Amino acid sequence: MRLRRLLALLLFVCAVTRSADAAPLLQVLPVNSNHVIGDVFSVDIRITDVIDLISYQFDLGFNQTVLLATNVLWGPFLQTGGSTITAIGTVDNAAGLIDSIAEVLSAGSVTGTGVLASVQFQVIGSGISAVTLTNPFLFDENFVGLAPTIQNATVTVTTPVPEPAILPLLASGLAGGVAQHLRKRRGEAKRRK
Repeated sequence: MRLRRLLALLLFVCAVTRSADAAPLLQVLPVNSNHVIGDVFSVDIRITDVIDLISYQFDLGFNQTVLLATNVLWGPFLQTGGSTITAIGTVDNAAGLIDSIAEVLSAGSVTGTGVLASVQFQVIGSGISAVTLTNPFLFDENFVGLAPTIQNATVTVTTPVPEPAILPLLASGLAGGVAQHLRKRRGEAKRRK
């Protein structure tokens, strides 16, 4: 009886340890980036160490006063297993949400690490925007849900300090030089008298 309990406990610990080790990482890359107003850039949604993935779905949130989502592209990772069906729900820039970015492999599965999707943004305001993955659903070839570890990103937007215009600087420097030259000539003319 004791041996059975010990064996059951050992199997439970191994199963829990295996589950914790096997959790794939779903992340937004780059994790930190800096931009200025007007920049256009992309973030990748990457899965790391996934086993037998056949489908995924997630929502992506962002600060709508800082970023404007302009495009969603599916990455090559799931397509390495064959043809896929892709779907996107709504790109709601007013709410700062892209819901239901999804892809399903029509047959087979993929294992490993790769990019699931890329989202292009345009910077429209100063500040900080988290780019957050929510409501992730990942399924393996047995239609078992996979619980990923999530890593979100932060985008920092600064307002550039404008460089002074060169022509007004040159004009003021030239005017100052001419004025100094005229004062010097007047001083010489007064001394001659």
